[in-house]
Amino acid sequence: MKTKLFIIITVIIAITALFGWRYYYLPNVVMAKRAPVDQKNKVSFYSDKKVIDKVKPSSVINMRTESKVVEKPNILKNGSFNNKLKNWQLWNAAKTFSKTVKFINVNGGKFKNAVRIENPMKKLVGIQQQVSVESNTVYKLSGIAKSTVAINNNIIFGGRIGFYLPPQKEKQIVWMSECNQWWKKDLIFTNLVTGIATVYVHMGYGGIASTGEFTNISLEKIVK
Repeated sequence: MKTKLFIIITVIIAITALFGWRYYYLPNVVMAKRAPVDQKNKVSFYSDKKVIDKVKPSSVINMRTESKVVEKPNILKNGSFNNKLKNWQLWNAAKTFSKTVKFINVNGGKFKNAVRIENPMKKLVGIQQQVSVESNTVYKLSGIAKSTVAINNNIIFGGRIGFYLPPQKEKQIVWMSECNQWWKKDLIFTNLVTGIATVYVHMGYGGIASTGEFTNISLEKIVK
């Protein structure tokens, strides 16, 4: 009996020891010494992070930044009349009334010369110049003008610069009010026709009798 009891107790102790090793020692001691299943991923993550931290960010392009506008030289010749009326021809009624167009010297300011157009007969009188232009291209038309009479906003001046190249609509700058101070105006537009355009400077817009002076007539190609 004692032998059987000893065997039974020994078996129970062995089984208890086996269970203790399997369900306590193994999970808490042996397995704790091993790397977890996702340990490699964690190491990789931190390693990658170090690499990423070393990478410099690329420069950012601001797509909203407006492109710089560059104006090329005046494609009209003698727009400031430094060579008197060279490169300009009489336009419209000025061919008949040629004495209405005169070259003059201007005292002071950033320019020295101008063209004076007298129009007591209320005709369309002026000068013109032809120039080669390109389609789908942006241009700026500009000029400076003044009246020979005192400032009077109630009197219509009728000075004008035009850009004509059909079949597109004519482009124009108009000075409507009388002003004896130099007054600059400009117009930016897209030309739609390739060809020879006519740029003219004249008085008589609106059938008005007046005298005007013009200088710095310019047509510039704009590049963006």
